[in-house]
Amino acid sequence: MIYTAIVDDEREFADSYEAMLGNFLKEPGMEICVLKFESAEELFKREEEFDLYFLDIEMPKMDGMKLAKVIREKYGTLPEIVFVTSKEMAVFDAFSVDALGFIRKTFLETDFERTMKKYVEKWKCRNRKYEFKTEDMLIYKSEEEILFAEVYGHRLILHCTDGEYEMRGTINDLDRRLPRENFVEPHRSYLVNCRFIEHIENDILILDTGVRIPLSRRKRDEVRKKFLRYMN
Repeated sequence: MIYTAIVDDEREFADSYEAMLGNFLKEPGMEICVLKFESAEELFKREEEFDLYFLDIEMPKMDGMKLAKVIREKYGTLPEIVFVTSKEMAVFDAFSVDALGFIRKTFLETDFERTMKKYVEKWKCRNRKYEFKTEDMLIYKSEEEILFAEVYGHRLILHCTDGEYEMRGTINDLDRRLPRENFVEPHRSYLVNCRFIEHIENDILILDTGVRIPLSRRKRDEVRKKFLRYMN
């Protein structure tokens, strides 16, 4: 289920976004639940996280840009944020909060189509399931569920959002299977999902779970460049 919040004080536009969503979210498993709010204050009363946010930049009290910063502080980079605006110059601020895109109300249909095609592609990539074989079962994990992998002795340990799984294999085996643009190898014994990296220090990666992973001097520049490309 894709939980979607539309925050726009112009009800006519909010109704339009809701109606148009069904034209694009047609992939298997793309069920959607939409809630509409006329202000940031209304959204905060729900006290819950959504997968996809449509935020009007020009709103009274707390505008969409300030609201987006609050969402990032509370929920990190996982939720996708789309800005909606009637002021074209405002779109340049979207990059400061890692927004998926922006929709100009004067070009509603074309901008909506472009942005939602991008969202669908990201959703398909995130939700593709990879098969792994442990000693006693097969497991299926999406990219979004894999935090990092490490080699311990002759075993490969896959650290996921729901626990750890031990299996035979090497970091190179795993690297060939997963999307290379989204994973970095900070050390010959580790493969890390860029999505969960909070920040990089001289000799360590710190994940948003608090896990600290060694970063070898030889791989430092390569990892920083790859992570920057991912963030962009």
